[in-house]
Amino acid sequence: IKSEILQLIKPNDKISLFSNKKYNKINKLVCKLEQTIDINSPILTFPSLWSLLDGDWKLLYSNVLRNEVPSDTIIGIDQVIQNIDSINRKSLHILKFNSPLILLNEIKLIHDIKITSSSQPAQVSIALEDVAVNGKFGLQLNLPFIFKFVDRTFRSSVYDITYIDENMRISRGDNGELRIFNRV
Repeated sequence: IKSEILQLIKPNDKISLFSNKKYNKINKLVCKLEQTIDINSPILTFPSLWSLLDGDWKLLYSNVLRNEVPSDTIIGIDQVIQNIDSINRKSLHILKFNSPLILLNEIKLIHDIKITSSSQPAQVSIALEDVAVNGKFGLQLNLPFIFKFVDRTFRSSVYDITYIDENMRISRGDNGELRIFNRV
């Protein structure tokens, strides 16, 4: 099932974009894969789950990125790498850009992670705490001051971890988002 999902996504250096037809096929396969999970396995619940979550993950697919906004021409998002640090309960999302229209090389989004459910499916809440921007021509900005004015509820999301093994992770967000990651 995993290989069928990867074939549909066709992972390369760019994130696979959303389309309804593609989403329906991917979601059907993801549902099958999620059903293979042993819900009694202690490794899929916290605190054991931290050992699998720790490290670098590359976003292969998200149904939030839509075909109407071609990422390789307008926005230029080449990659999203997520680093999960279980000791400090932090998640660093690095969005890498490659577009002549955007003066950004990468944006780093630093999130706090909180466990909201330790049963299956395990659930985490991530809250954006800091943003760092690295741009072309040596541009660098840190933007932590903006979070003093934005309530935590508006900068956080909840994700169910519905599938995880040594190489692949699938999560579903509170706004219907489906994310598929591969370990880097």
